[in-house]
Amino acid sequence: MINNSLNIVEKFNAFFVKNVLFETTLFDGRTLSFKVKDGFKKEEIVQIINSLFRKSNVLIDNKYEIILSSCLDADTFVFYGLDDFYNNYAKYEDSFEKSLILILQEDGTSIIKDIEEIFTLQKAVIFNFFIYHKLLEFLKENSLFTTLLNESNNQFIIISKDNGVFHIGFKYKEDRVKNLEDLRPVFEDLKTLFQKKEFIQFFKEIIANSGIHEKDIQDRFFEIIKNLKLLLNLAEKDYESYVLDFAFDKIRSKFKEERNKYFESLEKNIETVSRQVFAFPLTFSATAFASYQVKDKPWILGLIILAYLLYTIIAFYILSIVQYNIFCLKEDVKKEEDEVKKAYNKIYTDFENDFKKIWKKISKLQFLITILKSILSILLISFVIYSCIQVLSPKTSDDTQIINIPSKNIKLYINSNQSKIKSDSSKIKNIPKPIIKRIKKSSIKMP
Repeated sequence: MINNSLNIVEKFNAFFVKNVLFETTLFDGRTLSFKVKDGFKKEEIVQIINSLFRKSNVLIDNKYEIILSSCLDADTFVFYGLDDFYNNYAKYEDSFEKSLILILQEDGTSIIKDIEEIFTLQKAVIFNFFIYHKLLEFLKENSLFTTLLNESNNQFIIISKDNGVFHIGFKYKEDRVKNLEDLRPVFEDLKTLFQKKEFIQFFKEIIANSGIHEKDIQDRFFEIIKNLKLLLNLAEKDYESYVLDFAFDKIRSKFKEERNKYFESLEKNIETVSRQVFAFPLTFSATAFASYQVKDKPWILGLIILAYLLYTIIAFYILSIVQYNIFCLKEDVKKEEDEVKKAYNKIYTDFENDFKKIWKKISKLQFLITILKSILSILLISFVIYSCIQVLSPKTSDDTQIINIPSKNIKLYINSNQSKIKSDSSKIKNIPKPIIKRIKKSSIKMP
């Protein structure tokens, strides 16, 4: 149906441009009458006209008239001259993209805008006039931009902080838009930027402080449209500076909180490590003393070794948790530092010393944990070696005693093969004085 409508319109347009005597055309705003050159049969002309319009008449002397608003297709619009196109904006404003528009001009030329067609300079008047009206409606209806609307004078008023009241006049039929570049992209930018309420005031200030105030009031809206891209860029820069300054303050405040959290986290981990540091010597000393006391009881010593091993494992696990906490903290600090450097390098210089302090503390704490793990391992190995030495070293029997006995008081009784030998101490020779001898209690018989 779309291609068919376009073909019909193009066929009518080709016929009209080539075969109508334009000095004979008359248009009263509704009906277009014209005279056709000789060479066409009446039936053929009527067929071409009736393929596009519902209402038409054949007049005398090879003349015809058409009611342009009687197009058979509801989305097809035919206008005679740009004024007719401007005056009938309301007909196509809600379906512009889906509309097929033909403008027959007084000089014998024409402009056709197809359905879903994109902007071209040759057809700028059709596309830009539509966007011009959309822009006008958008700004008039925005209460943050337009303070007062005066339809009778075709003006609206904005309020500038620096310049006070600023009048902006507009025209509903603005023919100069045909000389502008495509207005749609900049209109989309305007709508996007106006979603930020603070931006609107910066845009008003730029308008009021630009050279637009030197233009005639009724030309000011067109000047805004003509320079809209530049005005938006200037306003956006001012807005970004404002947001950036505001963000700096916010980021500074936020980072101070984050910095305190980092330091608090480090202090908690240092406290955990400190408890382990104080526990090591006490635990090792107590374990060593206990193992010495029970050195002759291997099974109790084994239990002490097992208990010390379990303590070492738990201490290792606690230090590993602290080490993981430090690792996570490093990741958070690194991410925070990179973000500040990338987005807010100005702020980073304010907190560079804080970052250095954090990294220095993290480095020292990591080194301390490594040292403590090494000490734990060394102490465990040392204790095991010590315990093994205690178990494997020779023992002195508790039932062996050293007795000093004067030789003159010694009498020996020796039993051999059931014969008893008695000897007086005075008869024993070669015994040094005093005699020190190790004698088992079971082998001595005192008289």
